[in-house]
Amino acid sequence: MGKVALGVDRFLAEGTYRKFIGLKLVVLTNQSAVTSGLTYTITELRDRGINVVCVLAPEHGFWAEYYEGEKVPSTYEESLGLHVRSIYGRERGESYRVLDEADGVIVDIQDVGVRFYTYVSALFETMDYAAKYGVPNVVVLDRPNPLGAYVMEGPLLQDEYRSYVGYYRIPLRFGLTLGELARYYNLVENLGLEVTVVPLAGYSRFMDILDLDVPWVPPSPAIPDRETVITYPSIALLEGTNISEGRGTYTPFKVFGAPFIDPFKLASKLNSAKLAGVIFRPTYFRSRYSKYLGQKCGGVFVHVVDRKAVRVVRLGLQILRAIYELYPENLVFTTSNGKFYTDLLLGTAKGREAVISGEIEEFLQYASDSVKDFEEQARTAMIYT
Repeated sequence: MGKVALGVDRFLAEGTYRKFIGLKLVVLTNQSAVTSGLTYTITELRDRGINVVCVLAPEHGFWAEYYEGEKVPSTYEESLGLHVRSIYGRERGESYRVLDEADGVIVDIQDVGVRFYTYVSALFETMDYAAKYGVPNVVVLDRPNPLGAYVMEGPLLQDEYRSYVGYYRIPLRFGLTLGELARYYNLVENLGLEVTVVPLAGYSRFMDILDLDVPWVPPSPAIPDRETVITYPSIALLEGTNISEGRGTYTPFKVFGAPFIDPFKLASKLNSAKLAGVIFRPTYFRSRYSKYLGQKCGGVFVHVVDRKAVRVVRLGLQILRAIYELYPENLVFTTSNGKFYTDLLLGTAKGREAVISGEIEEFLQYASDSVKDFEEQARTAMIYT
């Protein structure tokens, strides 16, 4: 495994933090932000005399104890000695008002490399509010893109499908680290922020989380281990349907199914498609919360045998298509605020329509074409080779 120095490690070890002593700083973070020694970034900053005004906590809260979509309250955390302001709940806009009195923002959080994981939205929105309140400095302590930063997969988000799971016009799999993404957003949106990225050392774009000797703290409840990162982007597309994505089991986003599914038929159909990098195993499961609570579901476990070959959009759409072909009367696409939730996740209606029509290849070509301009612009923000 490759030994990589995290952005926070370099920020502390190389003394960069000293430039920020005496400033009032807000930190966008959660429990996933640890040093290579498994101490919390927020604790290390304060121990070195950094004046942290408060923490901004994204979806799931600082300790990642809230479920998906659950509103997160603002609290005073005795264990941290800090106010934790929620930016995922009713107080969202109010929480950002703390930036009016801040000199800068430090960002350290582990994302998972796809647009609909809401920590990306939290980054963009925090940058928007920093620009609004005239906060001059945004510092990103960079972390690896767990999927690797060598592949970009469309589609690009269409404006009419903007939401908190699709905040900005980037590809579904964006192929950048969070630091590079911050540089890109500042440049393209002309925010005028001074974005400083403390880069990783020893990192290559072709490394994914399983290549790296870095700590892994679950960034959210349903991503308990490194391996889940590989299958999450594909199986998460089932969140917009009545198919369980495995939440409430010990292997969320690795197993999926529903009571009406024959697991052997579905696994056989999916394996016959010979999708790159994966093998499907028929199984049954019961969820302890979320969809089909306590009911026996027929499903499929996704085994990744060649993670570098996996293309997450193709895999997700082919799973949906196989279910639709076998159970057209049973599969239901659910809605949120008047739009199909799958469309919000994909950033377009074209993917769901392709699942129904069977025109998956045509959609994947459209998705590939849609990211070409982004790829060109993104190169100007890249740090790593």
